[in-house]
Amino acid sequence: MIASTSSAMSSNVKKRLTKDSMMRLKAKFNGQIVYTKPIDQNPMTDADTRNTLRPHTIQHLLKLYALKHENLTKFMAIYQSSADLNHNFVFIWEFCSRGSLGDVINNIDIKLDWTFKASFLGDLIRGMKYLHNSLIQTHGYLNSQNCVIDSRWLLKVTNFGINRFRELQSLEISDSHDANELLWFAPELLRNNDPFLKGSQEADVYSFAIIIQEIVVRDKPYSTYANHLSTMDIIARIK
Repeated sequence: MIASTSSAMSSNVKKRLTKDSMMRLKAKFNGQIVYTKPIDQNPMTDADTRNTLRPHTIQHLLKLYALKHENLTKFMAIYQSSADLNHNFVFIWEFCSRGSLGDVINNIDIKLDWTFKASFLGDLIRGMKYLHNSLIQTHGYLNSQNCVIDSRWLLKVTNFGINRFRELQSLEISDSHDANELLWFAPELLRNNDPFLKGSQEADVYSFAIIIQEIVVRDKPYSTYANHLSTMDIIARIK
């Protein structure tokens, strides 16, 4: 599950193929297509031994690995890469071929009737209920890009439990693209210096409500305000 930099591991994680809107990279791991998510290494390792995972980090990764539910993507491994010093660890997740829920919602060529919409919401509820009752307890970064759709049109929640690894990273909103990530965050998190630091089940419910709006109206969060307010203005009002 936790792989070090070695020739064997390097042969397992092969070239990255494509990159989606959430900076997930598609790759091959042990001969199968997977999603990879780079994470800055500082919060995960000891300061004096950069390549050594902290004990509490290992415990958390083992909890992630133990999760098994049809509406959660499987956390498969973590890969330590020496090639990128800023993104020293790469999370390896189950791949879902139809992309993210956000991609599906915004694709006008895909017809979504109420049966489809209700199915997505049911999948999301089941996945989040399991996650909230697990040792992980919260997602911390729930949005429509972190809900992915597999070949059977089953919705699966992904990228859960990794917000704690961002704790030493400063949040710098440099443009509207960066700010868009915050549209799913609850007001109490936005008032923190780093809303990625610590999520809560209540904040996950807020994010879930935003996703309901996206599914029902097939538009981006707070779309009724987007014509006359910038993303930063919307976030300021949410706070």
